Order: sequence, then structure tokens, then C-alpha cells
Amino acid sequence: MTNLAAGIHSDIVSLGQNPEMADMANPRGDIWGELFYLTLVDPNGYRWMQAIGTDKVLAQKALEALDNSVTLRNEDPRTKEKAPTFAKWLELAGIPLDFRPAPPVYGSEAYEAEGQGEVDAMREREDDRVPF
Repeated sequence: MTNLAAGIHSDIVSLGQNPEMADMANPRGDIWGELFYLTLVDPNGYRWMQAIGTDKVLAQKALEALDNSVTLRNEDPRTKEKAPTFAKWLELAGIPLDFRPAPPVYGSEAYEAEGQGEVDAMREREDDRVPF
């Protein structure tokens, strides 16, 4: 079994829209907020993310539940059957289990193997274009 590093990270995302909040700077009326993710990274730099929600405390509890689940399963083979799984914790919290692949860690073996450098460079060039 591969050792995975787990952590929490967040992004600012559009959580929804309200046309009544639209103006020149926000024509669609986007409502922005912080979304927390549980992130798993393998030793080669491949990454998977699970959206947890907008509550940082819940994200920290998710990380603890994952750590506890793995620790209980690795410490004593007799408790393997009884140990609560992370998937069960997510189910009880009302969060669907949905880890999705994410871009590899910058500079890792996976970053080089997947050609992520070219993808990042293309995005930079597109961001620099003048919108005329």
C-alpha cells in the first residue's frame, strides 16, 4: 500500500449566484466564499481532492477522521473489521465520497510525467492575452 500524505487546503470559489447582487464588477452576481478540500498526495506527487464544504472546523474533523481510520486499521489487525472507515464518517456527515484527481504537485515526478509545466505555461499565456 502506498503511503499518502493528507492535508487540508482551500480555494476561493463561486458558491452560487444572486442576480440582485450583480453590478459592473460582478455581472452574474456571484457569491464568493472559501471552500475546503481534503487533499491526498502520493510520494510521486499525484494528488486527489475531496470537497468538504465551507466550514473549516468540519474540514479539520474530516482530516482527523481519516487519520484515526488509518491509524486504527494499521495498529492492530484484529480491530481492522471494527475500525470506523473514513467513508462511513463522510456518510454520517452527509458528504458524498468523491475524491477527484487534481493537478500534480509542482516540481514532482508526476508534474514532469504529466506535462503539467506545459499546461501551466499555456494557462499563463491565455491569462496574459488582451481581451480585444
